[in-house]
Amino acid sequence: MSLQPPPQGQPESKGPRGPARMKKGALPWLLAGTGLLVFALIAGVALGVAGSSSGVNSRPVAGSDAKAATSAGTFGFGSRGRVPMVDSATAMASFQYPEGWVQGGEEFTTVNSDGTVPAEEFVALNRFLDGTALLSYTAEKPLVQQPTQQQIHEILDLGLRSQLQLPQDRLVEQRSTSGFGCVQDFAYTERPSILERDHMYGFRYGYGCMTISGPIQGEYLVAIDDTGVLHTFIVEALQFEWDASRESMTAIIDSFKPRL
Repeated sequence: MSLQPPPQGQPESKGPRGPARMKKGALPWLLAGTGLLVFALIAGVALGVAGSSSGVNSRPVAGSDAKAATSAGTFGFGSRGRVPMVDSATAMASFQYPEGWVQGGEEFTTVNSDGTVPAEEFVALNRFLDGTALLSYTAEKPLVQQPTQQQIHEILDLGLRSQLQLPQDRLVEQRSTSGFGCVQDFAYTERPSILERDHMYGFRYGYGCMTISGPIQGEYLVAIDDTGVLHTFIVEALQFEWDASRESMTAIIDSFKPRL
């Protein structure tokens, strides 16, 4: 029995300014010697802003019942000083984001090419500064329960190698539908590297690019947990906001954990 991919998604349109919806792209990788044809997702869900024209079906986001409570004693440290972080949890993951961010995107959802939707979606953005930063989380249920560690490692190791081989135009294309939407000048701020912690295995990288809203910086994480759930997690901010709150931005990714 082989580990099967989550369904591939479709592009969704951007609004006139600010963060945009993201399509879920996929690269097919045939794992030599294993007979497993898999897709490692290189994109997740992001925010759709009011006023954007989109053909997606309107329905509540799967994470809309996620709980959030202020976490006493937990802070992100940017140039603005101590920023309290908020604990948030969905059925499949937990993470933190700065106090003052709010959940958004409930009026939109991602629709995969086969008509299915992700098992979970969650979007939050900075309302203090009119959506200058956001996080986006999506999860796909495994079609095969309890994949072996060897299968998980083979999928993500090959995904990492493929990511490192992408040319500049493909890197821009890959992030053109995420968050604010890269249009040119993609560059890694942190090279893609393996992530192994909290019963998940995957890779992450930092990046910057030019968007229609100006320069942005972000971090991307993709991982499969021990149960086979595939998680994608993205944090992006306009460059001035990232520079002002760098520790808080990176703390969001660092706080991510699957809920097994």
